[in-house]
Amino acid sequence: MPAPTEIQYKQLERMLVNLEMAIPVHCRQHEDGSVQVDAGNPYVIRDGDQMDAFLNDLMDINTDVEPDELFDEFLGLLDPYCDY
Repeated sequence: MPAPTEIQYKQLERMLVNLEMAIPVHCRQHEDGSVQVDAGNPYVIRDGDQMDAFLNDLMDINTDVEPDELFDEFLGLLDPYCDY
């Protein structure tokens, strides 16, 4: 299983900038290619296929909600694809 690509990482970065959540969420890519999402706790996506699935889910997130609800929805989408 290949690690997430630089393109996937950059796409996630751009998407996070556009989400106004109650808690700031940041991401960074490790040397092994895995992507860490800091959203109150560190979440790590190690697989490129899982990153693709998460990005697809994230594109469908409902942004017409309050920032705290958006954050909860974001975590619900993120959790199944991550290691802690």
